[in-house]
Amino acid sequence: MDAQQQKSIRVAVRVRPILPADGATGATLLQLDAGRPGEVFLANGGDKRAVRRYTFDQVFGPDTKQHELYERAGVPAMVAAAAAGYHATIFAYGQTGSGKTFTMEGYRYVTRGGSQGPAGGDARQPPVAPAADPSATPEEQLGIVPRAVRELFAAAARDTSRRFTIKCSFVQIYREQVYDLLNPATMEALPGVGRGGARGARRVGGVVGGPLRMRWSQQEEFYLENLFTPEVESAEEAIQAFQAGVANKVMASHRLNASSSRSHCLFTLHVSSAPADSPLELRSARLTLVDLAGSERAATTGATEGALRDESVAINKSLFTLRQVIAALTDAAAAAATAAAGGAGGGFSAPAPHVPYRDSKLTCLLKHSLGGSSLTLMLACLSPADRFLEENASTLDYAARARRITNQVAVNEDPRSRLIRELRAEVAFLRQQLEAAGLPHRSQLPTSLAASAPCASALPAGSITPPAVTPASAAPPSTKSVGTTGIPAGANHNDAPAAPGDEDEAAYANQLRATDVEVLVRSVIEASRVAVASSSALAGLRGAYTRACASLESLRTEHDALVAEDTRLRDRLAMLEALVADSVTGAYDLRGQRPAGRSSASSIDAQRGEGLPMAGGEPGWYTASAAALIELEELRRAAAVQAGPVA
Repeated sequence: MDAQQQKSIRVAVRVRPILPADGATGATLLQLDAGRPGEVFLANGGDKRAVRRYTFDQVFGPDTKQHELYERAGVPAMVAAAAAGYHATIFAYGQTGSGKTFTMEGYRYVTRGGSQGPAGGDARQPPVAPAADPSATPEEQLGIVPRAVRELFAAAARDTSRRFTIKCSFVQIYREQVYDLLNPATMEALPGVGRGGARGARRVGGVVGGPLRMRWSQQEEFYLENLFTPEVESAEEAIQAFQAGVANKVMASHRLNASSSRSHCLFTLHVSSAPADSPLELRSARLTLVDLAGSERAATTGATEGALRDESVAINKSLFTLRQVIAALTDAAAAAATAAAGGAGGGFSAPAPHVPYRDSKLTCLLKHSLGGSSLTLMLACLSPADRFLEENASTLDYAARARRITNQVAVNEDPRSRLIRELRAEVAFLRQQLEAAGLPHRSQLPTSLAASAPCASALPAGSITPPAVTPASAAPPSTKSVGTTGIPAGANHNDAPAAPGDEDEAAYANQLRATDVEVLVRSVIEASRVAVASSSALAGLRGAYTRACASLESLRTEHDALVAEDTRLRDRLAMLEALVADSVTGAYDLRGQRPAGRSSASSIDAQRGEGLPMAGGEPGWYTASAAALIELEELRRAAAVQAGPVA
């Protein structure tokens, strides 16, 4: 499974046993059939003959033990895939009190007074915060998380060809804020919550840290800033970190569940590995184990006011977004299947529906698991009591939808490492073909031929059949010509290997085949490098071309503006020249009469300033065009200045 493959989300259903807190409502509507191990039947409350049938990958009844569920659900295979470099996610989904936390953790929870908090709770139970007691939990009761941690370290220990580095992180999403359960400083900022996840006096001053910020990058997509990810050397150390985080998460009690998780918890194991002889070929994967908070109804839980009500609203809101994401991905898969079925007709294909990952912190962190690149297992937990008919129907509907979602699964490794691995696999495949044809490869050549083999040139791409070695017709009998391999006739023995005798020509040609394969591989590597360099150069040229186009467009805009200004000035000059031509026929005094003995030609002198007022206050001769001529000269000078850049 090295290449990218499409893998559907696997869905397993678990039905918990009947509890005293379920009441006397009966358990007849939810039905399991031992003869049909992968099916669940849900009857309608009004008409028990109307039965809905659901099909899943696995169905576990109330009598299923923890180790049996772990094995039959395929968790060991997912852990092994995570060790091999694939992302893997397991999450439990269902209503409150359906057994999600028991399935994932398996720990016993006790209240502050020391009494055990049974699943289902008691309606008269006071709302105190329960706490996990791992030391009092028997080994057979442990859930998926402790078993998966041990399985992962065992798989890493078995693979001696690679060196593993395992880190862990543990976060909770409480009221749409993400808190680091392994960093107690962030827990101090929880609203109304003290240390240890217990509801108590809130620290008002000196708060250090706070909720983690969600970030996005092209390489990592959604990630948490400043998340604490300590390296763990053993399974015991990782389980201790998990237990410390469980002690910090927010818990409460209500009518349906005496040990109710008030937040979504995500425990992630970050697995990095590289071959012992090649540490740069790094693989990185994440094994994410998720315990979702259960959907709640205020009428049944009694959370009608205070912090419990606010927590229920936040939990239901994030689960609603999760269901929207599942529905959108299912619709997208159905649209893709329809388009593929009718693709031959070339018809119009509807755009893919929007997937609202960003509407909730939970769906942001699970993006790689839903429609991403992860192997995903969904555990749908059900309560068998008849009064939970609607909740069970909703859980089964969305579980059936999630089963139709496909992920693009592939090994998470560096692209250069992938290229090296693929080229090595190609070389191994070609050597197998040579061995199958009974031809020796480079490791089987004699020492003298193996040393001289790199001097031979490569065969044409896509061919592994070497050219025949034939003697040159114009050469002496003792001189051989190997034209197609690039060794000219009569070449110096220091430049090319000496050809063997006539009786060994066929064997020598066969022995050059391994060299051709290696030269072909080198050519592929060099071609990939040239392609990368060419791509970078092309990107630079495209950027320079874009900048040049923008500069040219700016210059064109400026030129058009100058041309328009020049046209406007020329029109104004023409108008003023026409005005001067009309008024040059004569000069008038200030009283509007032509002076005696003054010819029309004398107006030219007036235009030169002789008609301006004279010293002593006596007015001289004045023409109507004098001021216009002065303005005309100024406009001509301005036009000459403007016309200079345009020309």
